[in-house]
Amino acid sequence: MRVDRLPDHWFLSKLYLLPAFQGSGLGSRLLQGLISDARMVRLPVRLTVLEVNPAFRFYERHGFEVTASVPPRIHMERG
Repeated sequence: MRVDRLPDHWFLSKLYLLPAFQGSGLGSRLLQGLISDARMVRLPVRLTVLEVNPAFRFYERHGFEVTASVPPRIHMERG
């Protein structure tokens, strides 16, 4: 997991799990921790995901909303 903490938002640039750990809830716990930390400092979390990446639905389930779509990427944010 890599997060760039910028003055006006935090950018989640990487969240990778080995296949053996996918579906175990670990990714959700990591993401929820990040969202909680960002909320404490009152900053949104932003990210970019490829249109074909199944992680798009994962981020939607965690409250991220599409802010822009520039194929092949989707830009998302959670305040």
